[in-house]
Amino acid sequence: MTSTPASNLVQTPMQQADDEIDLRQVAAALVRQKKLIAAFAGAAVLLSGLYAITRKPVWEGQFQIVLENQDSGSAGRLALQQNKSWPIACELLAQGPLQQAQSVALIPVGQPDSRALQTLTTALQSALSGRSLLVSSDLVKTGGCDSQLLVAQAGNWSRSQLAQLQQSLTLQGTPVAGWLLFDPTKELV
Repeated sequence: MTSTPASNLVQTPMQQADDEIDLRQVAAALVRQKKLIAAFAGAAVLLSGLYAITRKPVWEGQFQIVLENQDSGSAGRLALQQNKSWPIACELLAQGPLQQAQSVALIPVGQPDSRALQTLTTALQSALSGRSLLVSSDLVKTGGCDSQLLVAQAGNWSRSQLAQLQQSLTLQGTPVAGWLLFDPTKELV
């Protein structure tokens, strides 16, 4: 092993001065380069402002259409036993969220009651007055429609089915007007 001579451990006053930072020198250097610093700061502000102005805005949102049943206060549920009120609900849909759509897709989720789905299809086709209505679970076919309406029956679908459907609809890009839920336990008074 080699040892370090004691003379190397002792610093001279000149070496101590070189190790310290002189704040006056730093301040003087900043003052001398103020134009360069201002130019970089201005360029950064200009580029970020230009980016903010020219960037195409992306607006995202989610919504759900809720139909209010004044008799029971339940939202978005159509009783299987009382389908007399369905034409009114379909008329509200046709005049509201589906008003601008020339073609509407009715997408059954899970296995809703076939009689109820047929009754709903007839009522909605009548309310749409000549506009196109496609009833299909095939999202490729329904993707060509202007708007989509999802129909489900309580208890006939799983979380994984809903997650997969949500992902598929997001990829598809066609707007979903909302959900209609057939409720076999609900009876209108």
